[in-house]
Amino acid sequence: MGCGGSKQTTVDDQAKKGNNSPNKKGNNAASPRGKYMVNGSSARSGDSASSGATDKGFKRRIREKLQAATAGNDIPELEKAVDRFERHHLEDCGDLSRAKDRLEFLRLRRDLRDGIRRSHVGVLEKTITAAERSQFSGQLHNQIEAARRKLQHLKELNEYRHDILSMEQTTISEIHSYQRPPACVHDVMAATYMLLGHSEPYLTDWADIQTLLCRVGRDSLIHGVREFDSAHVDEQTSGRVQDILRPHDLHTVRQASNGAAAFYVWNTQICEKVERDKKEEEERLRQQELERQKQEERDAKNPKNKNSRKPKG
Repeated sequence: MGCGGSKQTTVDDQAKKGNNSPNKKGNNAASPRGKYMVNGSSARSGDSASSGATDKGFKRRIREKLQAATAGNDIPELEKAVDRFERHHLEDCGDLSRAKDRLEFLRLRRDLRDGIRRSHVGVLEKTITAAERSQFSGQLHNQIEAARRKLQHLKELNEYRHDILSMEQTTISEIHSYQRPPACVHDVMAATYMLLGHSEPYLTDWADIQTLLCRVGRDSLIHGVREFDSAHVDEQTSGRVQDILRPHDLHTVRQASNGAAAFYVWNTQICEKVERDKKEEEERLRQQELERQKQEERDAKNPKNKNSRKPKG
């Protein structure tokens, strides 16, 4: 019994020592450190809630910037806003779709404007086709019509200048070689340079025209015809050129010089085009004014139509 009691006592003592020992792992769970862990967990939960709120605010700002860019006309700004919106995978909610539609509209309008300014047939044809096939063909009607007029204008100029651009340099040299050219040749070449922007008083002496005919590169006669745009010719110049050419006819000029005959035809076509374009533009503006007046009358009868018809941007 003593052994048993002694044994029990030993176990109890060990248990007490174990409970008082600071090195036992079991005691660590009940130590003050456990409280810190709870508080730490609470702090992390707070941080998560704060992070969520910050994230929502960040996404809201991205959406607001997209909406603001959509309402404007700045293509780079809208492109940047769309890219940021997509990179952060925000829900569309209609904002992204509207932004992309607006971006397409702005790009088409810009391309039409640039195509007209660049005066390039191929670029204009491509741009007009893209605009006509888009969902914005109605909103871009005026710009498309302006581009069509410009395209037709360029095609006419290309047709008229074809024979001159195909001309050999020897033909220009042949015209230059005249020491005392027939009056028709002198007049035709003077008229040509007048259309290209030269002043008549500096063209009365054939030697001055010979000097111009000697120019090469960007200053050459062929380059001037290639870059020529009849839109830059005023009525006064066109009328004066017609007066200069009136005493002559194509047959007479051709007998004197085949090269001069090509310029005679070009001069005549350009002067006719200047007159025709002026009349067509006057008629277009007249029709435009009539349509504006009719629209004002319709709007006066039904004011609601005015706002519903007004295109954005």
